[in-house]
Amino acid sequence: MPSDGFIRVFTEYLRRKYCNNATVFMAMTCSSTVQGESEVADILLRATLVEIRSCVDDAANDNVFLPVNFGTSHWVCLAIDKANKKLQLCDSLNKRKIVEVLKNLATEIVSGVLGGEYEVTTLQTPRQNDGDRCGVFVCLRFWGQVSSDAPEDITPRVITRWGMLRAVMEMKRNESTTL
Repeated sequence: MPSDGFIRVFTEYLRRKYCNNATVFMAMTCSSTVQGESEVADILLRATLVEIRSCVDDAANDNVFLPVNFGTSHWVCLAIDKANKKLQLCDSLNKRKIVEVLKNLATEIVSGVLGGEYEVTTLQTPRQNDGDRCGVFVCLRFWGQVSSDAPEDITPRVITRWGMLRAVMEMKRNESTTL
């Protein structure tokens, strides 16, 4: 499973290559449930909301990516698409409880940061069929948001995390030649 370090490096690659996005790793105060329902209020740390607001206010950012890690074992994401005024959420396992928590996070972001102007949509994505590629799905979702060159299929024949790592390594190689 790609670690948060891998996702950080890949989102930095997207920021540098496309110059139209920012990433905020989500820090939550809680992810508890009340009688089987996800808790709605005050899920996000205030500092996280401030950081999201700053990224949204930056005119250079068409997209703001919000990766979320559940229980240190599963990556999911939200993506703010400023041009279309949408906040999209995605869980590659399509787990109902996780999607509900994501919807609650989205509600808090829309009301607390975006001024209620954004539509929240749940993206239908291919379902992850293993236990360790959720980070790859998150990176692919973000990549597809900024480029039509992103692959739509991440089966082992089409793209692997090695292909994504290669893209990052090419970026690093290009940086070292321009210094």
